[in-house]
Amino acid sequence: MFQVRQEEGSAELWADAAVHAWSWHCHGLTTVIGPRPVLPARWLLGIVILVLPAHARDRYREEFRTELAELSVAAQIAQASSLLVGSVALRTALTSRELPTLGSTRRSWRCRLGRHRYIGKESDNPEMRGVGYLQCVRCGKRKDPPSYGVMSAVALGRGGG
Repeated sequence: MFQVRQEEGSAELWADAAVHAWSWHCHGLTTVIGPRPVLPARWLLGIVILVLPAHARDRYREEFRTELAELSVAAQIAQASSLLVGSVALRTALTSRELPTLGSTRRSWRCRLGRHRYIGKESDNPEMRGVGYLQCVRCGKRKDPPSYGVMSAVALGRGGG
């Protein structure tokens, strides 16, 4: 099934396509490299793939197969069952043409004029614990507090001689 071909100093691993009796299922040619899921998981995966739209079947077949092959036998069957339960929702998401809305796209006229309504919030960054910032409740604009660094000696008024 595997051949090693060496051309001009580089060795390559080639997988020969094997013809199976299930030509209607595998389109006549199958190239399988690496471990395969157990038979019950493959059956469930076949049902999951049939539920999906035709344009996405090849991608998800390979993706799900590789994810299942890395798991133990019991985990493969459990994961394949979970994929079967979620296959209808995945089909709906793949066939939906609507873009998800992220919220209101209109800004308040006050915020457009620069009249934000800020409230104080704590930073979520664990490295900046205790450091707060201001956030507008209408548009979400974030305003960091002013940070004044160490002033240079020239700015402090040290006169030269």
